[in-house]
Amino acid sequence: MKGSGKNKIAVAFLVGGCVICLGWAGYVFYQIERHQMYLRNGRHALERFDLSSALSFAQLAIQDRRDDADACRLIADVRDAIDPSTALAWRVRVAQLEPANVANYLSWAETAIKTGNANLSLQALNSAPKERVARADWQNLMGRTQVALGQIAAAAASFGEAVRLAPGHVDYQVDFDSLKLQSADSSAAAQARNELETLAKSGLGELPALRTLLSDALNRRDLNRARTFGAAIERRTDGDFNDILLTLEARDRAGEANQVLDKVKQRAVLNPQDTVALTYWLIGHRRANDATKWLRERYQLASAPVSLQMAYADALIAQGRWSELESELSRQKWPDSECLRLASIARSLRERQAPGFGKAWSQATEVARTDQSNTFRLGVLVLSWGWKGEASELFWQVAETAPAWRSQALWLLWQIFLADRNAAGLMCVAAGQHQDEPNDIRYKNNYAFYLLLLNINVERARQLAEECWRQAPLQPNVASTYALALYRFDKSKEGVQVLEKLSDKDLHEPNVAFYYALVLNGAGQTDKARDYLALARKTNRFLPEELELANRLAADLAIRKN
Repeated sequence: MKGSGKNKIAVAFLVGGCVICLGWAGYVFYQIERHQMYLRNGRHALERFDLSSALSFAQLAIQDRRDDADACRLIADVRDAIDPSTALAWRVRVAQLEPANVANYLSWAETAIKTGNANLSLQALNSAPKERVARADWQNLMGRTQVALGQIAAAAASFGEAVRLAPGHVDYQVDFDSLKLQSADSSAAAQARNELETLAKSGLGELPALRTLLSDALNRRDLNRARTFGAAIERRTDGDFNDILLTLEARDRAGEANQVLDKVKQRAVLNPQDTVALTYWLIGHRRANDATKWLRERYQLASAPVSLQMAYADALIAQGRWSELESELSRQKWPDSECLRLASIARSLRERQAPGFGKAWSQATEVARTDQSNTFRLGVLVLSWGWKGEASELFWQVAETAPAWRSQALWLLWQIFLADRNAAGLMCVAAGQHQDEPNDIRYKNNYAFYLLLLNINVERARQLAEECWRQAPLQPNVASTYALALYRFDKSKEGVQVLEKLSDKDLHEPNVAFYYALVLNGAGQTDKARDYLALARKTNRFLPEELELANRLAADLAIRKN
């Protein structure tokens, strides 16, 4: 019987162990079910457009499992609905967690396009698995990205491939026809309009085709067609608020907006995003005062969604109501966008020449540093105000510390320095772009050109220029850069040979004609050099360094003539 006691203990231990195991299994099951509950509830709230609840459930899911792709996807989708710029980091994270899923890269690119970050969209699309090229949705989104980048010929090829891969997909056909409408070939544009009108009558793609036809009519200031297509959209019941704004634009062009504006406002208040969209439409049509009155009447702004508070602030800015702006902003908090609120306060102080600007601006930049996507957003905001110096500092900070935003930050810096004709700044940007994509001929050629123009590291510049020229000898800007390189090394005769491979049309472009004149003079062809210098001087887009070269060339030609 002594052994039986031990057996009882053993049985008790075994039973206890089973209870512990069952308890542990139950706890694990509970954790799994809880996580799924967060995801389900978050999705349901997002479908109802209850963004506050959706964000709460998404944040709980992330706290529960930060490296769960579904949780990251949920919070990315919710933030995309609230403010796409705050969703990008999560889109990148989902792609990192599920690198084999092409759809993750498409979502990343789509969000980047929404924020105006076409370079990041291109990065996302090119990072997707190789099977991407066989997908019509990838080809279509690549086409939209290329349009945003100004790569029209490439976009046409991408849209065409999307249509080939999915011939029954109306949206892809409409996107392709939309691009054709921009063609310099009037017959191609007319054909695209006919195709869109056929689609609009087919019942398959009526609404997308009507949207495009109305936009085209507005762009061409054809009010009769705009009125026709606008009325057709208004008769439909399946349009969204963007369609309402598009038809409102058509009515505004015809002087009829006031007839429907109250009705549009009633529709807009059903959805905060629509209210924001209409507010910006009003601001853009010199109705900012109307916008501020409407928002004050319909909303308790202090507790309204941040997007509405931001829109109201922009309406005050449009009217120059700086004291009122500062008073409103001082009572508000903008979660995830606090740096923008502080920057707007700083602007109100600067505009009124009131003390405290430096402190307010420092607070804005300090808050932005906690999230580099906010630093980028802050840079975009102040650039829209014309604060180029502050914007440049922020974009350089982003370029150095935020890989996801680097390409777009560099692109914006390029636009700033190009507008200011700042060759040194352009060289620094080109250096960064070439470093990131050393095989891209655009960045390599730009870097070589500015090194040569500034007479810095010319041997390295010559090597890069020659590499580009051997790759694309008939590309005018590439040939001009290589000709400048040869000029720097007293090889002007070879420079003349390089440029004479171009067509007469290319040589008569002012930016090419200048470098042709430069090497012609160096090769002793002074009369011809004078003609091309005169042609080059028809432009007023010379950089200071180019103008200095042009003046020296003109002086040299004058001496030789005498």
